[in-house]
Amino acid sequence: MNVLDSARDALDTMILGRHPRLRAAVKRAYCRIRDPLGKGRHVPLAVGISLHMPTYFSTTAWHDYETVAMNACLNWVRSSPNPLLVDVGCSVAIYSLMALQASDSARVIAVDPDRISLKTTTEFCRFADTRRLSLVQGFAADHVDCPLGFSERLDATRKTLGVAGLRSDPTAIRYLSLESPVEGEAIPHFTLDSLLLALPGAHASTLLKIDVEGAELLVLRGAIQILQRDRPSILLSVHPQFLPRFGQSTVDVAEFLRSQNYLWTVLGTDHEEHWWCEADRRTDKRDVCGMGAPAPSPV
Repeated sequence: MNVLDSARDALDTMILGRHPRLRAAVKRAYCRIRDPLGKGRHVPLAVGISLHMPTYFSTTAWHDYETVAMNACLNWVRSSPNPLLVDVGCSVAIYSLMALQASDSARVIAVDPDRISLKTTTEFCRFADTRRLSLVQGFAADHVDCPLGFSERLDATRKTLGVAGLRSDPTAIRYLSLESPVEGEAIPHFTLDSLLLALPGAHASTLLKIDVEGAELLVLRGAIQILQRDRPSILLSVHPQFLPRFGQSTVDVAEFLRSQNYLWTVLGTDHEEHWWCEADRRTDKRDVCGMGAPAPSPV
């Protein structure tokens, strides 16, 4: 880290961290000075890849962000033919960016209910091949409130993100939850089955990365047909502290995975548990071994 970066981080810690709007303005001004041509920066991650991102988003915090889960995702992308990452609860889409830059054949569908997150994703991923990135606004759930096809949802999202006054702003992104609807915003609900079953194009491998703050089981229940037909890998963020909001627990999540003949292992725990889940292709019959055997892990 050079002197300018050290001074920036010190200022951010002591003063700007307590004033988000001032922090955003000062940081953008700093980045224009630091990178006047807007070429961005390459940020090295502990998992063994350097990501090209806009200077405004570059921070040392990415270096060890969710290391075990990011490592599993990266290894999966690199080892899978024609991979498709479905990034459910993408936020600013660090997993999406990594997948796009780790593989020239990877496609990504980034899903989030927060339109500010998706607008910010468009800026965050601008140094990647965004022709392979599809953005879908809405809550992935266990029901559909308005039946639309994949292309129609993309069009609806484009219209939402094109509304005048909507800006990319990582300091304003919202972590929206199914049990806390946003007043005045009509955010669509859909299942992953309704989104993905008729998806155009062939994909040899699919990874569902699901990070939905306690609604894990609702998303999985809305993906039963995809789980049975395609047997995708699943990188599941499990939130024991938030599952009770939906009347569920980690035991319920485990039982669902067993019912779909999935095996899993807990890769690690930070602010959430990271579960790597794979279909048991040896027998593809219901696992009756109690809490489930460890799944083969790409770590």
